[in-house]
Amino acid sequence: MLLRLALSAARPAGSLKILAQSPAQLLRPNPNLSVVRTYARGPVRTRAPVEQQQLRTPSLKEKLMGPPSANAYSMGKGAAAGAAAVGLGALCYYGVGLGKHTSIADNAIMWPQYVRDRIQSTYAFFGGSCVLTAAAAAAVFRSHRLLELASRGGIVATIASLALVIGSGAVARSIEYQPGLGAKHLAWAVHCAILGAVIAPLCFVGGPILTRAALYTGGIVGGLSTIAACAPSDKFLFMGGPLAIGLGVVFASSLASMWLPPTTALGAGLASMSLYGGLVLFSGFLLYDTQRMVRRAEVHPQYSYTPFDPINASMSIYMDVLNIFIRIVTILSGGQRRKQVSFPRGCVAGFGGGGGGGGAAIGSAARGEQKQTGQVISKANPGQKTDMERRYLKNPFADFAGGENTPFASDEEHLKNLICTYVDAILEHCHPNNDEEDNRGDLYVGNAGIAFMFWKLNSCEQTRDLYPALEHAAAFIRNAKSNAKRYKKRSAERYSFLCGNAGIYAVSAAISQAVKDTEELSNDLANFKSGIPSSKEFMHTKYGCDEVLVGRAGYLSGCYWLNDVLPEKKITDDDLISICQLIVTSGREYSKLNNSPCPLMYQYHGTEYLGAAHGLCAILHMLLDSPWFRTIPISAPAAELRDIKRSIDFFLELQDEDGNFPVALEDLRSGRDKRLVHWCHGAPGAVYVLAKAYLIFKEEKYLSSLRRCADMVWKKGFLRKGPGICHGVAGNGYVFLLLFRLTNEMKYLYRAHKFMELLTDAEFKLRARTPDRPHSLYEGVAGTVCFLVDLLEPEQAYFPFMDVFH
Repeated sequence: MLLRLALSAARPAGSLKILAQSPAQLLRPNPNLSVVRTYARGPVRTRAPVEQQQLRTPSLKEKLMGPPSANAYSMGKGAAAGAAAVGLGALCYYGVGLGKHTSIADNAIMWPQYVRDRIQSTYAFFGGSCVLTAAAAAAVFRSHRLLELASRGGIVATIASLALVIGSGAVARSIEYQPGLGAKHLAWAVHCAILGAVIAPLCFVGGPILTRAALYTGGIVGGLSTIAACAPSDKFLFMGGPLAIGLGVVFASSLASMWLPPTTALGAGLASMSLYGGLVLFSGFLLYDTQRMVRRAEVHPQYSYTPFDPINASMSIYMDVLNIFIRIVTILSGGQRRKQVSFPRGCVAGFGGGGGGGGAAIGSAARGEQKQTGQVISKANPGQKTDMERRYLKNPFADFAGGENTPFASDEEHLKNLICTYVDAILEHCHPNNDEEDNRGDLYVGNAGIAFMFWKLNSCEQTRDLYPALEHAAAFIRNAKSNAKRYKKRSAERYSFLCGNAGIYAVSAAISQAVKDTEELSNDLANFKSGIPSSKEFMHTKYGCDEVLVGRAGYLSGCYWLNDVLPEKKITDDDLISICQLIVTSGREYSKLNNSPCPLMYQYHGTEYLGAAHGLCAILHMLLDSPWFRTIPISAPAAELRDIKRSIDFFLELQDEDGNFPVALEDLRSGRDKRLVHWCHGAPGAVYVLAKAYLIFKEEKYLSSLRRCADMVWKKGFLRKGPGICHGVAGNGYVFLLLFRLTNEMKYLYRAHKFMELLTDAEFKLRARTPDRPHSLYEGVAGTVCFLVDLLEPEQAYFPFMDVFH
């Protein structure tokens, strides 16, 4: 049975309507909601506290289904510690010869040679099983396709894995053993390979944890085997019945975890029983199976018609050891990840040891991620597809019917009217003199983002005269800079672009250049460039220091943008290359430390994201934008070029049949099949690195992948989360503007306009949600305005700060 650890995230309390009848109703925030923003997983909303609530004693059901206590796993840990103490005492007691009856070690003196050969053969096959399983796991882990298949969760995958493991084991046991290579040996090797494939996701926890787990398992197995050898020869043979009952309890606990979430007291207790109870159970099975194997080797007739079967004898011991190893890995990975990251990784898989009949029964299995607060095991989400469908609206438009060269006429007046609708709403509800303490003023959701929108309005010839855009831009950026002064001393703030001070000063520099304020421009550039030495401080933090929102890749995007929009290049190639070199070094070290299959890998708050907001694809995009790749031939050092190219190709291999990408590598490890169609997580953000790779390397596979992304966004990109560019309709519309510039095919421009038309669609008005910051650049309609402006000039369109054509 395959179980998965799920990351629980609170859903918003309700869906508010967007794009209502008037701009005021359209974008008015809800004062009754307090919002805690986590960019990785979305907002967590809590209602404003009520004045008074009537208290009552919770019922038994409410207690069982309520949240687990802090010591939910204490009983399981205590049981494991008690069993360890008993085992250590038994080892000392029997090891010094205090037992009153003869032991296996005593009897071994009188064994005939054939008994010795049988036991040696059994342990030889046991060692071979371990080697074959490890080799199969390593091979599957190195194959992206096989690894994705092995990591799948859900009921169907669970049943299929169970059937393969049980079926292959039954076939291997049923074939009669004959000396020399034969069908029995082949079936045994296949069974071991299948087990290796099933536990392959364990490799994601990293080599150090696996090595420690192997050493600890070796110590446990050695100690238990010594106890079995030194204890009376039949001491543990009576345990078959109790162990079979315990196996049923552990199996039932694991099975129940598929329906009882570990976020409840009852679910956490069952998960603890499956993990720690299973560790104690299979330790007992090892004692039982060791003495049982020796007894069979002793009593099986030497000249029997049916020869002694060392393969069957080894399989029971092998399954016991495998279960112990997997649970040790789970415990170690949980403890390690709690120290380092927010979302620990761990894989649990258990297969029952030999029961009373000597067969290898499936005891319990679990594979997945574990939450920081404990070793939590929960069920897969069989309704993932339905949940995905709830995220977007059905595309109401027919696709482009013309040929590649068929002209497409856009309604410029309609676009301008829609722009004015949104801008009027922003001016009505946002005030440049707003000095709220929690208003960081950043690009992502603050006043700097609104200032950028007005700067863009001024930069477009067709919208320049709609508003005094530069005056508004200067007013909003002044407020943003006044708030930025509070955080100026923080080193990381100096190079945090989208969510920090660097982005504020970059936009201010562009505005100062537009209004020809040379003194202010000089100050803005000095403040922005103070991030260069800060960004060169090599450091690993639990938050991550390389991604786009707050890390070095974001700072690079600001550098590239400033060099593009200012008349003179202000950031030198040497500074850009030094930052890129640090990003590559950081990715290599993290990848090596965590045994990542990707040459360059990064984390944000402990999760190895793949999307544009926090993840791999945007970091690789910024590396491809570096001066290394602006020369002919490419001037990047050979090692850097190799690792960057291989990382892009690794990312490309993760694209699924629909054309989308996983949110994070942890989703593949745990079988959590979550796919988002957002710029921040998913294909709409991946298209930029793929387009840049296509422009540089000229390989058709990148363009093919881009077209698959665009087709998927056309089908599933009409998001209900709002009109924004981070996780909204406008951000997905930018995909088609990119493909239009890249291919000059009119169908992509047609699709972009249809995303614009959705903004006024009746169903969208009815079912879309109001963003947390409804007027901001990335979550709100300021970003939508940028998208609409780019629809007026599609030949120069680019997603903010991610232009692949410069």
